[in-house]
Formats: sequence, structure tokens, C-alpha cells
Amino acid sequence: MNITKFEDRTIIQSSPNNFFLDSLKKEVKSPFSLPLSKSGIHIGMEFEFFVPTSNRTANERIDDLNEKVEHLIRSFSFYNDTIEVLPDSYEFEKNLSHAYLEKDSTLHSENGEGFEFVSPMICLDETAFYLKTTSEAIRDIGYSNDGCGLHFHISSEKLGDIDMAKLMTFLHHEEGLFDGYIDRNQYVKSLERVFLNMNIERFNDDIREQTKQYDIVFLTDNHIELRIFGGEDVYDSPDDILKRLDKFLNIYRIACTPELEQDLYKQLVEENIKNGHHQLEPANFETVCGIAKELSEKYDWNLGEAFEEAFNISEESVLTPEKLINEFDKQYEEETLRTI
Repeated sequence: MNITKFEDRTIIQSSPNNFFLDSLKKEVKSPFSLPLSKSGIHIGMEFEFFVPTSNRTANERIDDLNEKVEHLIRSFSFYNDTIEVLPDSYEFEKNLSHAYLEKDSTLHSENGEGFEFVSPMICLDETAFYLKTTSEAIRDIGYSNDGCGLHFHISSEKLGDIDMAKLMTFLHHEEGLFDGYIDRNQYVKSLERVFLNMNIERFNDDIREQTKQYDIVFLTDNHIELRIFGGEDVYDSPDDILKRLDKFLNIYRIACTPELEQDLYKQLVEENIKNGHHQLEPANFETVCGIAKELSEKYDWNLGEAFEEAFNISEESVLTPEKLINEFDKQYEEETLRTI
């Protein structure tokens, strides 16, 4: 293992046994659907966790922490050629073929020091192996709490630009994907909740630059960061995470492929109308206003501020009469089929 210093970061180069690693990777079967392997999807992972510290003197605590971090690095170097160890808040353009271990001041625990381990960019077929081995290393020497997250960077050079609104629509209709989700901290607020409270034009035009504090971050045309996984038991069940990630990746692939997303969107619209559900997605603002004006005249009901509150769908919303809601849904679905 070769250790060098560059400014105030440490670069550790090792020589993993690639033949042995390839054998281990083959034993970890990929849970992902077949079409995904042909879509050029790449994955990067960020693992947030704590290294426990002793309650001894300050110097003894630092020595104890350093010893445990060295143990982690030895574990990580088993399947990484190069690991860079960084101090807190160190910003530079990272090498996507390197792994990084850095202190994370956004994590808080009375009994440990917060760290983030960042994987190199890997292909989809390596994801299951990487997730399981890294989770095992963290469980062996560290722990997580409700403030910790496991983040996935997802991108593809082969797929087209992502349709943000369609992606959120498809995710909203995928059962089980957001099960157990909580707002862990100010950096992982629910984007789904925002989507359901905005009209389509505003979401597509304004939200891309504002997603850095949400659980789905839009970075470039089809590069996103998924932050829906986290909590004190996040590294205990990697198979469950992989199953949910597979659902997300299928939806991501569809949202980046125009012919696929148009077919799925049409199918969802038809199912919603058939089942008599509420509108499929947040309403086009002009459509809502036009229908509201028509209905208010039809039922001789002055909507005013109550209407604005009702159709913002906020927690403080004033419910409109059931008959009006039903009529609105019916006309909105008809308008949706004509205009989208």
C-alpha cells in the first residue's frame, strides 16, 4: 500500500487482487432487470456513517479514532485501487475513478465522528457487490443514525435527456418505492411533496436549480442523485435497497426514453380515468383557472381565496364541496388527454 500526501489530503494506492475480486463479484448476482444492462447506466454511491469515539482524553480519543479509520481504509482498499482521505469541506474536481473518505460536518452524534465514503463511478453490474461489501465494512467498525443517508448518483451517456415532471409522475405511481421515507435533515426534503403542490410549467422551468436540498437532485440532463435511502438501519438490508433501486432505475430509464415515457404516461392517464381517481399530476395553471371559472358560474359559488387555498393542495387547504371536486376531476382529465 503506497501512501502519499498532496496538499492537505492523503492519497492511498493499493493493488487489489482483481482475479479474486472478479470471482467474488460473480457470486453476487445482479438484481437488476435485463434492459438496464444495455442502457449504459453508471452508478456512484455516497455512504454516510459514524466512526465511534471513546470517552477518554482528547489525545486518546484522536488515537482511537485514527486507528478505526485506518481499519476502514484497509477494508475499502480491498476493492479500490486509489482512496483519497480528505479533511472536512474540501472542494475540488474529483477523479471519478478514485474512492474518497472524507469527514462530514453535517452529521451529528454524541458518540462518533461523521464520515462519508464516496465510491468511484462504477457500472451497474458492480453495484450489488459494492453496496454489500461497503455496508459490511461500515457495520463492522461504524454505525448510522436517522441523520445518515445512502445516496446514489445515476447517469447514462446512452439515454436521452430526462423529463423531470414525467419522472416524478411515474415515481408517484410506483408502489413501495418511497415506503418508510422520512425528512432526515434539511438536505433531503421530499421532492415528491413539492411536485404534488406545483403546476407542471413551474416545476419543469424552476425546480431544477432548487433540488439540491431534496431527496431527488437533478444535476445535468440525465444525471440525478437519489437520496431516499437512510436511517439507523440503512446498511443492514442491502438486498431491500437493491430491489427498490431497481424500481427506480426502470422508471429513470423510461423517463429518459421518449417513446417509452409517452406510452407509460398515456397508460396512466387512461387507468386514472377508468378508475375515477383524482388528476394524474399537478394541474396546468391555465387549465385549472379555466375549469374553475366555468364551474363557479355553473354552481353559482364564489371561489375566491378558498379556491386558491384548495387547489394549492397545501396542508392548510380548505376543502371545496365534494360535488365541485368531482366535476373538476372529470373535466381536468378530459383536458389532460387533449393537451398533453
